[in-house]
Amino acid sequence: MKPLVKHYGNKQVSEFGPLSLKFIREKWIEAGHSLSTIRKREGQLKAAFRWAAENEMISAETANAICLVRGLKKGRSKARNPKKVKPVPDEVVERTIPFMSPIVADAVRVHRLCAMRSQDVINLRAADIDRSQMPWKYIPHTHKNANRELTREIAIGPKARAILIPYLDKQDNPEKFLFSPKESMKWYEEEKRRNRKSKVQPSQTCRKKKNPKRKPKDQYTSCSYGKAIRRACQNASTTTTITGLSENKKYEFQVRASTTTEWSESIFATTDKNAARQKLRDTFRWIDKTTNSVTLVWPYVKKATGYEIQYRQAGDKQWASVIIQAVAFAPHMLRHAAATEVRRLFGLDAAQKVLSHSNPQMAAHYAEISFETAAKAMEEIG
Repeated sequence: MKPLVKHYGNKQVSEFGPLSLKFIREKWIEAGHSLSTIRKREGQLKAAFRWAAENEMISAETANAICLVRGLKKGRSKARNPKKVKPVPDEVVERTIPFMSPIVADAVRVHRLCAMRSQDVINLRAADIDRSQMPWKYIPHTHKNANRELTREIAIGPKARAILIPYLDKQDNPEKFLFSPKESMKWYEEEKRRNRKSKVQPSQTCRKKKNPKRKPKDQYTSCSYGKAIRRACQNASTTTTITGLSENKKYEFQVRASTTTEWSESIFATTDKNAARQKLRDTFRWIDKTTNSVTLVWPYVKKATGYEIQYRQAGDKQWASVIIQAVAFAPHMLRHAAATEVRRLFGLDAAQKVLSHSNPQMAAHYAEISFETAAKAMEEIG
C-alpha cells in the first residue's frame, strides 16, 4: 500500500476516485507484483471503502464509485501472471533440514507428511489430538473454514506420530503449542554456547537484555514460520563442502552468483588466514576445515539461481569449479507435495479427503498428475 500512502496520504477520501484506483494499480504493476497480488490488494482497498461507507465515515457515492472499477483480467493487462505453485521435491526439503532448528525441522516434516496447511501446523496442540484410535485424529481448534461451520479432521500416520511423541511426552499443559519459537530460540542459544571455542568470560555468562523489546513468542505465525523456512533455504544455498583437497596445502576460492540474466562479480577467500587479500573474510569464508576438505559460506544473493565455486592451490593458475544450485520453497509447497503423492498412490478421491476439500477440482489443483502415470499409460497403449 506504499503507493497509496505516497500519492494520496495527504488528500481527502472524497478526492480518491476510480481514476485514482487505476493509477495505484499501475504503480503495483510497475513494482512487479503478480496479477493475483494486485487483485487481492484491490479487493482489500474496495472492502475498506465499503466498511467506511457502512459506518457513515464516507459517502456511499464515494464507495460505490470505487467498487465500480472492474478488476484486471488475465492476458488483458501488463500485470504478470502468477507462477503456478509446484510441489517441492523431497530432496530439496532434506537439503534444507540441517539448517533449521530441530523444532522448525520437525514442523516441516509433519507439515509434509500430513498435508496440513501452515496454520494447522502452528496451531498443533496436545488437546486437539485424539490418540484413542489409530491413526491419530487431529481436529484443529481453529482453521480456514471454521466460519463455514465445517469440521477439519487430519489423520496422523506412523511417521508423523514418531515425530510428535517426544513433544507430547514433555508437555505439561495440553493447551500449549507443540512447536514454539521460544524453544527454538533456546536451542539456538545453547548451540552457540556449545560451538564456542574460546573460554566464556564471567561478564559473558549471561548477556540477555533485562527488558528486550522483542521476545520469542509461544506460537509461530504463518509469517514467522515461512521466514524460518526461507532463512534455512538461503543458508542451504550458500554453504558447501569442497573435498579432495591436498593435505597441508593453502587454497584460494572464488564465488559468483548466477541469476536468470547474468553472473555477479566474484568475491575472494583463502585458507591462509594471514593473507593480505583476506579482507572479505566476514562475507566469504571457511567455517570448518579438515586435512582434505573445507566448508565454505558466502553471502546470499537475491534471486540467484545458483552459485559457482572456483578453487585452486595458492600459486596455481588454473581454477577448478563446482556449481551449487540454489534451493527455495514456501510452506504451502509442502502441502502440494503431499497431495501429489497421495493422488499418485491412492487417486484423486483420497487426495480430496486428505486435503479436506469439498470440491474435487480444488483437490486436482493441489495434487498434480505425475508424469510417471502418463508414461505408464503410453507404454501400454501408445
